[in-house]
Amino acid sequence: MSPTAHVPDIAGWLQQRFGLTKSREKDIWLLCIGLAIELEGLAVGVLWVDDGEPGPYEDYEIRMTLGGARDRLERRGLLDPATRNILKAVADLRNSVAHRPVGFPNPRTSHGGRAVGQYRGGDVFVDDDELAKLWREANLAAQAMWAWIAAKHLALQTRQSL
Repeated sequence: MSPTAHVPDIAGWLQQRFGLTKSREKDIWLLCIGLAIELEGLAVGVLWVDDGEPGPYEDYEIRMTLGGARDRLERRGLLDPATRNILKAVADLRNSVAHRPVGFPNPRTSHGGRAVGQYRGGDVFVDDDELAKLWREANLAAQAMWAWIAAKHLALQTRQSL
């Protein structure tokens, strides 16, 4: 690193901008975003396999959000309703922590007055049971999508080898 380089105070910036004054709050905030990223990639993967794996996955609809992928899954009738409902709830949660918080005057409320960090009616920042439910349900959705992708990919490979 250059002796003149200025390294920003990342923790201070997060505290100031988003009101994340505790390490646990920052961890939960990152978890909300990380779970959405994982589920988004898997949801797009389901659509890619359903489309017959047209080209490399990396080139397939890279700008699709979790909410957009979930809507396409529903229109196509892919995955079970419970899994699609989890995807919607995680997308809504991610949007509440990534798009609405401002840190002023109250980091737990957005400009529009909506609460930040709500998952299916519970607050993941203050209720450990709600955080555990988010974790459990997001993992169930990920497992369901991995299983769907594996089964359909295998069937596609079998058809192509005949």
